[in-house]
Amino acid sequence: MFQYVQYVGQYAGVRRDFSSLPNWARFLVTIAAIPAVVLAILSLLVLLVSILALLLLTVPVYKVLRTFCVGGGSQEDVSANVVDPSGSPGRRQVDSKVIE
Repeated sequence: MFQYVQYVGQYAGVRRDFSSLPNWARFLVTIAAIPAVVLAILSLLVLLVSILALLLLTVPVYKVLRTFCVGGGSQEDVSANVVDPSGSPGRRQVDSKVIE
């Protein structure tokens, strides 16, 4: 907790020092900070592009493997085609899914 109070005090000191600068000096500091802001935005953009590239590469493989493993249909289609062998009206089928 003491470190938090210390950091808040340091932030307040920097803010006070920055606000005490003349307008032209604040403008120069803002101009100097623009490249860092642009780089931060570009790094977020690169992160989004890399995630999209990952999905672009993995989704087709996932669909192909799912087609081979499940048999072409979705899981709901497979479970809907199961017929109750007993034919008893008082008995109903319970679907379950095993999660590994």
